[in-house]
Amino acid sequence: MTPELLALAARLNLVLAGAIFIVLFLRAPARAVFGARIAYALWALPAVAAAAALLPARVVEIALPIESLAAVSGSSPQATASAGPGAAGVSWLRLDWPTLLFATWSFGAAFALALIGFRQARYVRALGALEPFAAHGPGVYRAQSREAGPAVVGVIRPIIVTPADFEARYDAREQHAVIAHERAHLRRCDPLINAAVSLAQCAFWFNPLVHVGARALRIDQELACDETVIAANAAGRRVYAEAMLKAHPALPLGPLGCAWPNTDFHRLKERIAMLKRTSPSRVRLIVGASAAALAALTLGAVAWSAQPARLEFAAAHGPHVAAPDKADGEDVEDQADGEALEGGEADDDDAFEAQMDALDAETEALAEQLAALHARRAAAIRAHVAASIPSEAELEAIQREAMAAAEAAIAAHRVQIWAHAAAAAHTQEIQRATLAITERALALASAEMRGELTEEERERLEREIEAHAERIEAWAERFAAEIETAEDAADAPE
Repeated sequence: MTPELLALAARLNLVLAGAIFIVLFLRAPARAVFGARIAYALWALPAVAAAAALLPARVVEIALPIESLAAVSGSSPQATASAGPGAAGVSWLRLDWPTLLFATWSFGAAFALALIGFRQARYVRALGALEPFAAHGPGVYRAQSREAGPAVVGVIRPIIVTPADFEARYDAREQHAVIAHERAHLRRCDPLINAAVSLAQCAFWFNPLVHVGARALRIDQELACDETVIAANAAGRRVYAEAMLKAHPALPLGPLGCAWPNTDFHRLKERIAMLKRTSPSRVRLIVGASAAALAALTLGAVAWSAQPARLEFAAAHGPHVAAPDKADGEDVEDQADGEALEGGEADDDDAFEAQMDALDAETEALAEQLAALHARRAAAIRAHVAASIPSEAELEAIQREAMAAAEAAIAAHRVQIWAHAAAAAHTQEIQRATLAITERALALASAEMRGELTEEERERLEREIEAHAERIEAWAERFAAEIETAEDAADAPE
């Protein structure tokens, strides 16, 4: 591995780390302002920055006299270092560091790639034999395991895998919501994106920001799919939330595919809370996509301009030195040759110094231009970040809305608890009235069988039975009204 390639790899690693850090900083404000789909689109920034860092750097051409150009071309730092008087004494210090670093990187990348293959093979084995699930269209399969899926598995020809108890675990509407979520992954080519991210994790296995970014990308990917499904069917939020709570697999997920990653309860609460938000309008999506594209272009330009310029030396034609006329005698000839040589060397030195002065002035001018460009782009990035972050008033408004929604939910829960308590009390009253009716009916039947029942006794028992029946009917109507009131109060926060 040459030093040039080593420098390119180091620069590419720094560019990726910086771009991932920017996305990790912007994803939460972007999700709150523009929605989860725009937050997921921000992950194009590291790819654009890395591609810009791989583009050829700008070329700066330097004109030098022919003699100076030959000296620059023939000089070699390695040769100068090896020709020093102490080279033999420090030979043990001249290790082949680029080759050693390349060997270390290759070992780590091969290990990371083997680990990804092992995890994917383990996940595929855990699925068991797959059978087509024709009820949900082509590309949908049922696994033998009840702990696997629903998920998208594969890269070149990805498929949707459902658990063995898919029909028993979900009702018809929940099944439709789950399949719609997985098909959203396929429409956006998310399996290919996850495969590219896995390769980046192998190539930059030593960079922790790459692994943190890969996990955050998968979370944003799932939230973007949730928002896509809800935007297409806003009335099915409750059905989608219930299906989502049942859709967290117990098996370790495969790296090649799409599924909600194993995470903590806080992330799950964040996912559920996002379902209560209003889907962003078309105008807000267009503004968010434009802002993400502008940020990607700006970051790509900064990554490209940060590369060191490539110097190219060209021959410059120096002043013509006229040859002296020939004179009689060797002394005169030698003297003329010596004067011409000295004059030529003096002229070349003056020209070289003038070229070096011009080169220094051009280098200083380029450095000033580069500093000004960096300052302008840094100011543009700070302005964009400041415009993207919501103000304190907006954050307070969001917090007040969240607190109001929470208080409404608590009130609805209290109403439901009260309704259940009232239902239990009414149920006991109805049971007692039913027992009284049964006792009166048994007494009436027993008296008729013994022949001891008078007409007055019969009328009294029938009146009591009718009275208890009317009480049961009144309690049933009251109970139905209270249940309807509790359901209306529970649906009000939605």
